[in-house]
Amino acid sequence: MVVRWIAMATGITDILIGPATSIVIPDETNYWEVVKWIDTATSWAVEDAEHTDKFKDGRWDGRVHLFNRWTKIFPTGLLRRVICMLMSRGCQVRTYDERVYPDLSDCSVTEIRGIKLYRYQRMAVVAGLKAKAGVYCMAPGSGKTEVLISLAASLELYPTLWLTHTDTLLNQSYRRFCDRFPHKDIEIGMIGGGVWNPKDITISTWQSLYTRLGRARPVMYAAKVIISDETHRVPADCWYQLLLESQALFRYGCSATPFSRGDGSDLRLHAAIGGIIFTLTPEQGETIGVFMRPKVFMVEYDRTEVPVFNFDWEPLYRSAIVHNRRRNKAVIDIALNEVGEDRQVLILVNRIVHGRELERRLAEKLGYGGDEAVFLQGSTTRGMRDRAVQLFRDKVLKAVVATSIFDEGADIPEIDTVIVAAAGKSKIKAVQRGGRGMRHSKGKTEFRLYDFMDRYHRILLRHSQARASSYANLASTVETVEFDETCEGV
Repeated sequence: MVVRWIAMATGITDILIGPATSIVIPDETNYWEVVKWIDTATSWAVEDAEHTDKFKDGRWDGRVHLFNRWTKIFPTGLLRRVICMLMSRGCQVRTYDERVYPDLSDCSVTEIRGIKLYRYQRMAVVAGLKAKAGVYCMAPGSGKTEVLISLAASLELYPTLWLTHTDTLLNQSYRRFCDRFPHKDIEIGMIGGGVWNPKDITISTWQSLYTRLGRARPVMYAAKVIISDETHRVPADCWYQLLLESQALFRYGCSATPFSRGDGSDLRLHAAIGGIIFTLTPEQGETIGVFMRPKVFMVEYDRTEVPVFNFDWEPLYRSAIVHNRRRNKAVIDIALNEVGEDRQVLILVNRIVHGRELERRLAEKLGYGGDEAVFLQGSTTRGMRDRAVQLFRDKVLKAVVATSIFDEGADIPEIDTVIVAAAGKSKIKAVQRGGRGMRHSKGKTEFRLYDFMDRYHRILLRHSQARASSYANLASTVETVEFDETCEGV
């Protein structure tokens, strides 16, 4: 009430800053204008909202609002945006920061076990220590997990919470922390995959926390540091709400494709974590020898197919992608050519039925009994998945077909070739899939990525062109090639 009285008397808008959310006490002489300006700065217009019944009936203004007009609360990640908006309108702003940070002025970087950080990785850790919150934009294969492990070790603030979204990444991150974390007296725990064991550093899936929110709240409130892996997923309602539950002073995200949705919802990522604090582009990574950029081939497998004017997505996808004989033949023949060159091949699909079909055809062509060609999906047990990955690394398995469980974060440097059989238009998925084989490994000289120009329908063609455009910033080259069925290859 005292602060509110000061605001009324002086004509100043006050902001009380907390770790996750902040409260505005608007200037009473310009009250509703201040509220309107803050709302504009913290909301976005939804595309095609005018076609919805709620908009037509006047029950919705067509925008998603992150500022609560009644409580005057907004996410702290948007603090600078709010202040800039108010000051540009001639408002005076006064802040009261309730956050108390430990002294990190020396920005000392703690090395991790078993690996020496590159210079750019040390620079990334220092950037995180200085910023205290924000997003790392680092290309696939750049060692961002090692950066964030070193960051957690350098902060020395526990409990620390690491969030991811799949059991594969959960187990991979848990093992990485156990292997790399320098302080042996710090315990690493896990929440997810049927385990609930929070420790000094806890690796968790956000689903496990969100579905048990009552049990999870003490874990969220206790965390002093929260790190979100594959942070381009934060704009999803559940993940965003979960991060706002946390009172962590230090909050970080990492992704090769942050702020790439293009629909306005990226504002939630900025709200929950902050802006970009460090960037490593594919070009920069290749220049310093950290990884190799892919050579992308957009395969023209059929220019004569009669267009199907069917706008129902499911039957279109099944006929044009999943059960398209010529397209699947191109996938298999390209894989065989790559295997013939002693290359390790990963084929990515969206649908289980598609993966099983490609696995069957590949096994038949290779004459294998089942161990040398395998299909991995979400329901594949952890033991089977780990065994398949190890066989792949040992080059016993020459080709693996996988669903989206390998789209993000899968650490298999031995991949020489990625064949994207899944289609779709997502820029985020295109870049993530393109990054699966960018890491160096022994004997690896070139990374190739194959995708397809789908002319079966104008929508699919537009999707193919969008993917090709997305690869442009990731790849060393992008070229269109013809697939010839008669010679079984490209």
